Amino acid sequence: MKKINILLISFLMFTFAACEKNQDMYKVLPVDEVIPPVFESHADIVIDADNFSSTTTFRWQPADFGTLTATEYYLYAIVGGSEDILVSSSYGDSLVIALSTINTIVLQAGATVGIENYVTFILKASISTAYEKVTSNPIFVKITPFSAAPEAVHIVGDVLGSHAWDNANYEYIMFRDNNLAVNVYTSNFKAGGLKFNKNTNLGSWDYMYGDGGSGILLQNPSAGNINISSAGYYTVTANVNQLTYSIIPYDASSATTYTVVSLIGEFSSWGSDMDLTKTDYDPHIWIVDNVNLPAGELKFRANYDWGINWGAEDQFPYGKGVSGGANIVVPDAGTYFVKFNDLTGHYVFYKK
Repeated sequence: MKKINILLISFLMFTFAACEKNQDMYKVLPVDEVIPPVFESHADIVIDADNFSSTTTFRWQPADFGTLTATEYYLYAIVGGSEDILVSSSYGDSLVIALSTINTIVLQAGATVGIENYVTFILKASISTAYEKVTSNPIFVKITPFSAAPEAVHIVGDVLGSHAWDNANYEYIMFRDNNLAVNVYTSNFKAGGLKFNKNTNLGSWDYMYGDGGSGILLQNPSAGNINISSAGYYTVTANVNQLTYSIIPYDASSATTYTVVSLIGEFSSWGSDMDLTKTDYDPHIWIVDNVNLPAGELKFRANYDWGINWGAEDQFPYGKGVSGGANIVVPDAGTYFVKFNDLTGHYVFYKK
């Protein structure tokens, strides 16, 4: 019996020690003992018309939290004295980023077109919102940005007009204050759902931006709709770089309703107007499609009256016209879909 007891005690001691060892195997290290991700160096980037639509890849060695974890890595850019700007995130050991996205981010942060700008990139590794993020070594990349408007973003859904959930429709292209500003749309929305889609993904559901909760966008085909609960005027914004959106009520009760809004300019030697069509969902949104415009200057005006005109200097294809503003310069001849919002002065010339 004594021998059996000794064996039983030995077995229990071994089992206890093994359990302790297994627990240690699955125990996350204190944050100051975690081995941070090692960010691999990246070649300098020169962005131009030839590579603007291509991508580049950032790579790193994973962080070591002392046990297997689902680690999300957040890529941040720092331009000059800017705050950390979120670029994107990944659960892997690399991240493919569009050069157009990098171009937009560095220009919005104050970089200069056509010259080298020193940009710092860092990674922050996270396993939980309750656990402090672990930061990698910085890498330094010289980036020469290109003067180009970021890719157009479109609203898809049943909240505007007659193109309900038509993922190939371009008529709900969003406006911007200028080429680098956030995507914005002030209009009369119906109650319903919407998503956002980039121009290159028109006709596809695969890369839609949907609701991630609390104003966060998810680029995932299974992401939920962004819902507008009651009909009315709203300003909808979509920042597809920072993956955020907002929906804010807009007071249009005192807005003037015009009979005609038109284009006039060098395309007609300033002699006659090209009428825009009032949309079926908002008397303040005007469109004209398949317009052949030469390079030259033009403006929007209402009721064929120079007393009510909108223009903006150095803002094309996106802009926010102001009353009596400078002529809008069309730099390149082409076929365009043109849209104008007389509530806000926003316009866009979508080249086809």
